[in-house]
Amino acid sequence: MNPSFSMYSYRNLFLLLAGLSGSATPLAAQTTDLPTEAVEIIKNFDARLEDAEKVTIPPAALETDTSKERLTYYVESKVPKLEYDPPRLRPLAFKREILQNQYKGFVKAGYGAPRSPWIEAGYGFQYEDQFDAHIGFLHHSAESKKLENQRFARTAFQLDGNAHLQDKFSVNGKVGFDQDIVSFYGYDHTDTTFNESATKQRFNRFSLGGQVYNTKPNNLDVDYQAGADFYSLTDFFDAKETGLHLHLSLTKWFADSHPLKVEIGNQLTAFSDSISKNLNNFYVKPSFTYHADQFRIRGGFNLVSIADGFKLLPNLEALYSLAGNALAIYAGWQGDYHQNTFDQLRQYNPFIVSAYDPRESIYRDIYGGVKGAASGWNYQAQVGFKKTEDLAMFLTDDLDTRRFRILYDTVNIVYISASAGIELWPGLQVSGTVLQNIYDPKNEESAWHLPGLEAFFGARYTLLENRLLLRGDGYLASGVSFINEDSNKDRLGSLVDLSFSAHYQVIEKAWLWFQVNNLNNNQRERWYRYPSFGINVLGGILFRF
Repeated sequence: MNPSFSMYSYRNLFLLLAGLSGSATPLAAQTTDLPTEAVEIIKNFDARLEDAEKVTIPPAALETDTSKERLTYYVESKVPKLEYDPPRLRPLAFKREILQNQYKGFVKAGYGAPRSPWIEAGYGFQYEDQFDAHIGFLHHSAESKKLENQRFARTAFQLDGNAHLQDKFSVNGKVGFDQDIVSFYGYDHTDTTFNESATKQRFNRFSLGGQVYNTKPNNLDVDYQAGADFYSLTDFFDAKETGLHLHLSLTKWFADSHPLKVEIGNQLTAFSDSISKNLNNFYVKPSFTYHADQFRIRGGFNLVSIADGFKLLPNLEALYSLAGNALAIYAGWQGDYHQNTFDQLRQYNPFIVSAYDPRESIYRDIYGGVKGAASGWNYQAQVGFKKTEDLAMFLTDDLDTRRFRILYDTVNIVYISASAGIELWPGLQVSGTVLQNIYDPKNEESAWHLPGLEAFFGARYTLLENRLLLRGDGYLASGVSFINEDSNKDRLGSLVDLSFSAHYQVIEKAWLWFQVNNLNNNQRERWYRYPSFGINVLGGILFRF
């Protein structure tokens, strides 16, 4: 797992300032320093096919993992909150109070080993309560001296803003550019050598998006959100992909407690290398949720158009509270689709070939579990069975063994997940997440390069009146199956990664930061022939203004 720049969702880059109180890694951060008018949740690519409405840890077929091109494995633990909130609490957007002595911008710079510069900056400004905008920039790279062509570089920029009109609705817009440069260093270094240009891969991604949404209830008591998101992606081998997602969401509230929701959208993706290949998915997703004192029931469906027709998928869930917020049981049956785009697959595995067959994955998930929250702690445990059609997997390409081809199969997945977090005493917080997947492919011998077990544990401690933050993290992952050069099934080693970081406030506007990752120098191969960097160190200074 990789923390760098929150990987492919960098809307909050400029918010790093307050990460000193919440993260050991430079870009897995939150802030209370720069006000923003609305809370927006942006979801990354998740080939685990998570349902957007469930706050759960779903069966992970894929998790964005670029540990081969990044220096760290840190993953922010996402402990689910109890979904059974009081029915009448229905905020549309949360306005944040303007803080005293707030900081609008930051510059963060550092250097590490192996040969790893880091430069990052962000600025946010606001005009009363009518307009706010944010700008962010990042460059991070690394190069190993021990292994030929083991290097990466990332440069990213994003600008976004919100205009709040008549205090009734808001308009959001954003534009960004992201360049990722990786190297195909996955070859036998004992008898083979390549120059730098022969191993280079470069992804350039331009994105543009906007939406309009209501910020206050209206006379019809209908919440709405409509928007469009566009991206254009090119790589070093002349592959090109464009994507456009049009979406509309309407929610009608009855008795201020029971929502009738309809989501409508169209997702178009066009990929081309030597030939053109397109995906075009239209969906309608209506649902109604009834809240009572101790239970909640949601009923609905998801109608999706795919290449060979329409799929009618379930959207059902029931929750019963046994002890208020402290203990609730739930069960559900969910179905949805996921486009396996070149953009999303290269984020998961940057060493894939530039020609592939794009398909939609269709999944149906039957699940149940318990969750709760009380007195500073929360937890969730879930078991489920997920059947996935056309799940993407990865095997070494026959024409270029440094790269991976994509293949699909219908896979049954039995999964168990659990997460918990607690503040043991003021200043000390611990959390953890564990996910176990058991794959049963229909045609393939194994779920190639998909990990079965993943776990994250973390602890942070603030002291000296919040001037010093200490954090320790651990990430575990089981080995993955692959086919070796003798055409036999084999298995890569497991990963145990321990990391430590510290931030210290020297003066009011300046901090020193330091982190060491992979303390045990585990150079496990997440992808066949691609060992990770092993132990690595970063440090520098951060200024706020």
